[in-house]
Amino acid sequence: MKLKNGTGSITLNNVYYSPNAACALLSAETLQLGGVPAIVTSTCPPVVFVTPVNHVSESKHVDPVNPQITVMNSILKESDALMWHRRLRHTSLKRIIKMCSSGELPGLPSKLTNKDFICKDCLVSKSKRQRGSRLSDKGELQLMDIIVLDLLGPFVEGFLGVQYVVVFRDLATTYSEGFLLKSKKDVCLTLKRYIEQMERLTRKKLKIFRTDGGGEFTSKAFLDWMKDKGITHQHLIPYEPEHNGASERLHWTVGEMARTALVASGLPVKFWGFAYLWVYFTHNLLINTLTGDKTPLELMFNKKPIYKRLHSFGEVSFVHKPNLYRKGKTDARTW
Repeated sequence: MKLKNGTGSITLNNVYYSPNAACALLSAETLQLGGVPAIVTSTCPPVVFVTPVNHVSESKHVDPVNPQITVMNSILKESDALMWHRRLRHTSLKRIIKMCSSGELPGLPSKLTNKDFICKDCLVSKSKRQRGSRLSDKGELQLMDIIVLDLLGPFVEGFLGVQYVVVFRDLATTYSEGFLLKSKKDVCLTLKRYIEQMERLTRKKLKIFRTDGGGEFTSKAFLDWMKDKGITHQHLIPYEPEHNGASERLHWTVGEMARTALVASGLPVKFWGFAYLWVYFTHNLLINTLTGDKTPLELMFNKKPIYKRLHSFGEVSFVHKPNLYRKGKTDARTW
């Protein structure tokens, strides 16, 4: 580091750099050991240079309460890139170099030094997550090879106190089902019932069950149940949504459709759960880029979907009222 005044400068070695320091602190003893003639006195100021002041800058007091504290101000080079990086609100080095090279901005140096600096303040304040890669499943998947579970919520409390949606998605067929839950504690029980039901309907055993590593799936009872069933439990890396890209895209699409259906129906927000279930139901009746010309329902159960009884969400329907509930011949025959 160089200390300057009007007549010259002195170079100091073994200097400790502190980015938050407002000035430089010098040790008179170290200066004397380095060959700089300095006298330390008990008077004010305590540091006196006995040679012409062409080695260091002028000393000054910074503590009016204790006049014994005396420091020597240091001067950074006007071409220091880190200094201009801080002065120009921590902007990029590329932009600073462009401004300096233009030669049209007075006060900026034509060339910069120390351009290989590392700004720790920027590293702390501007840190960004690196985008991960999608998790690829080797080989051609068959139905019930991998089922992915995701828990959405909490939402506004709906009918019967539900606040969550748990979603199961078969990766091979994209067949998906959602269930409404009051609490996260109900996830494991719902999962067990769903897996047992799907194994009966498809006559296939589930091989891999994939989650985001939530605490709901770490209990000993649940892990023992998975082990007895011969199911491998895979955990996704936290904060890496790309590893679960297909499900993340499904959630975004379903959320958009459910919100649109709820708005179009004019129903209160408490019906959000039924809107989600309706969207998951219709998802299995639609072809997509992963299923080709077949629907998820067809790939999962080998049966064609029936669209004749399909209704839009919130559509007004009339249910026949049996004679037992009609008061007379003039009473309405529907509810």
